Amino acid sequence: MIIFVTGGMGSGKSSFALKFAEDISRRKNISKKIFLATAQPIDEEMKQKIKKHKDERKNLNWETVEEYENIHKYIKGKDKIILIDSLTTWLGNLFHYYGNSQAKIKKKVKELISALKRFKGVILIVSDQVNWGVIPFEKSTRMWLRTLSSVNEEIAKTSSEVYLLVSGIPVRIK
Repeated sequence: MIIFVTGGMGSGKSSFALKFAEDISRRKNISKKIFLATAQPIDEEMKQKIKKHKDERKNLNWETVEEYENIHKYIKGKDKIILIDSLTTWLGNLFHYYGNSQAKIKKKVKELISALKRFKGVILIVSDQVNWGVIPFEKSTRMWLRTLSSVNEEIAKTSSEVYLLVSGIPVRIK
């Protein structure tokens, strides 16, 4: 089961996804819970965001895996819940590591999609909804936005449920 959670920056996606995963864990009696964190503590703001998310998981028995590039390697097995937070940051990492090498980025995306299709547990994926605002000046930013939009669309198509967070309110769209 794939559950996709999207919305704008600061819309409450991560908190919603965590609460939703906890509810599924209780209802389906799934004790193995993996939080797949993609954010790197590159500056003070990001360190504070990571700390906030860790505090939300405190005492909830989540195993945290910090992986910035090869998240597909952790999407395996069954009888567990995985929460990926977030595809937005993960794709940003890939653009940072590979520059604008679309071949390498597409390979990582294919590895992720393939792992999702094989996975036999419950997975929640958080990603920002982009391209609702101004067109960025920089070509590399436009390329990142187009790529993220494409990845989001593919994930949404393969998901059994899709939620859009608007001002902290989840709206089920699939």
